[in-house]
Amino acid sequence: MPQMHCPNCGTRFDRASTDFCPGPDCGFPVDFMEEPEDDGPDEVFLRRPDEPDEPEEPPPPPPPPTSAPPTEPLEPVGRDATVRIADEPPSDEEPPPPPPPPRRPPVWALVAGASILGVIVLGVLVASLLDRDPDAGAEADVADPGEDPPPPEEEPDPGDEPPPPDDEPDPGDDPPADQVIAARVFFVDAGNVQQGQEPFVQAVERTIPHPEVDPGVGRNLLAQLLAGPSEAEADAGLTLVMSGATGFDDLQVTDDGVFLLRLTGGCDRGGLPVTIADQVIPTLMQLRNVDFVKIFDPDGQTLEPEGRSHSIPACLAE
Repeated sequence: MPQMHCPNCGTRFDRASTDFCPGPDCGFPVDFMEEPEDDGPDEVFLRRPDEPDEPEEPPPPPPPPTSAPPTEPLEPVGRDATVRIADEPPSDEEPPPPPPPPRRPPVWALVAGASILGVIVLGVLVASLLDRDPDAGAEADVADPGEDPPPPEEEPDPGDEPPPPDDEPDPGDDPPADQVIAARVFFVDAGNVQQGQEPFVQAVERTIPHPEVDPGVGRNLLAQLLAGPSEAEADAGLTLVMSGATGFDDLQVTDDGVFLLRLTGGCDRGGLPVTIADQVIPTLMQLRNVDFVKIFDPDGQTLEPEGRSHSIPACLAE
């Protein structure tokens, strides 16, 4: 079973056991975690490490070449020399005379044959031309002048609007279920705050558009946060603490994984043990490409503007 590693709290757990990190006060969604890599099967050793390699047996030596018996050198022979089989006694008879050379046909016979063949080929070509109908090609290529030309295709009126496609979705309809993902936003638990008992924030589940449909996942998470808890969640004691702010602006994610945002409206801690930062930071830490969150006040100021670390403005600090 592959073990998942939560980038938020460092907890390791089985992938199939839950859809969110079981770590306390975490709730990081598994969909935003990277899948563990499979190291592959272990290498199988065919010998022990201290065992030397077995030497390969040398190939057998090639067989010695067989020597052929010595042969006597051949003496050059002339054109009129005769060949005698070994151990055959010499013969006193004279060799038969060579056969006469083949006779070639005379030139006049070759010329006459070529002329006759040319006449035959010419006659075949003339006969094939005479048998051909001269009007056959004209009938195939020229149309009858008495026939009416086909009517031209009707062109659509430029003022007519094309009918809408049947499968075009209504802009007011919700996206299909396979184009949204589950995420969590964090609200303040008023009961725990009054009793001084942590955790002061609780996670609730929301659905946002899939990143392939809308890549602004951070913006969609903050929009769900600003919408506040549902009626049932409010009855359970959850509430949204805005710390004087009315919204967020200048959202940006740096190349080194820092999410930057600026509060709009106002900024005031109000003497509470929790602020809007306690809800924003865990909500945005669900993003795979976010390691830290820096919150700026409406004037663009924060306590630690540089470096890879969390930062809040002085108006939210204790």
